[in-house]
Amino acid sequence: MKTKIFVCSNSGIDYIKHSTNIDTIPIIYTFNNGEEYIDYINLTADAFYNRKKYDNLISVDYTSVEYSFVNEKVKKAITEGYKQILFLLSSKHYSNLFVTASIVLSENKNIKSSIYDSNLFSYPLAYMAMKANEMFENGLSMDEVLAKLDIFKKNQNIFIFEPKLKDEYSNVFEKNFRSGKCYSILNGRVVKMNVPVKDSLVKVFADYSRQIDGLDIIPFVLTTDLNSRYVSILTNGILDIDPTKSSNPNYKKIPVCFIPPTVGMELGNNLVGIGYIIDDDSLI
Repeated sequence: MKTKIFVCSNSGIDYIKHSTNIDTIPIIYTFNNGEEYIDYINLTADAFYNRKKYDNLISVDYTSVEYSFVNEKVKKAITEGYKQILFLLSSKHYSNLFVTASIVLSENKNIKSSIYDSNLFSYPLAYMAMKANEMFENGLSMDEVLAKLDIFKKNQNIFIFEPKLKDEYSNVFEKNFRSGKCYSILNGRVVKMNVPVKDSLVKVFADYSRQIDGLDIIPFVLTTDLNSRYVSILTNGILDIDPTKSSNPNYKKIPVCFIPPTVGMELGNNLVGIGYIIDDDSLI
């Protein structure tokens, strides 16, 4: 059945090639000077982090787009011949789209629809949207797709690292780049890991390595700066964990994605991360 998938912009799917069956519901950012921007449309993640980096006095809040914006997208999908709609929501800690989506769908009862709370953000959420579209195109029902999304939801993880050293081009970078704070994701929220600051990046890799051992995974790297030296450190580190996987198609080009600004608002502008999604037939 022809299905339209709406996914929160916290997924970062706007930066990834994807089907036209998938559309984004953006986050709205409002700065304390009155400026208002729509995520990706007139403020990219890169521009957001640069703004925060060079303007220490600026503060920002976020909200979901207005009801009329979402309602117009749903009505457009109906006129385009879509027979059902799936809303893929990001973690409620970094988005407040649920109420808006619920109201819109309650007023468009002429089309079958579902709301799925992923409790995720960034690449895992984008991946779920793309896999959901693939499954719909292969003829799976809404219930079958939701059941498989539950499996992806339970079999992924993200580790975020906040470097102690802010200047990546410092003469002491090679000596100190492993020091910082570590975070993991618990119930859709970033939580600090209780590990020593010194060599904490090693801990990130250790936890990552232990959890993926022997599994067929989709690895990815997260960042607030695509030009960060940590991007290559993390990408190469993933390959070093198990060099035998270098020929695996999933490792040929490891996705590098932005950490959503809503998460950066909480933790800061200088963040990187690694993660995985288990995409193993034995789980599906």
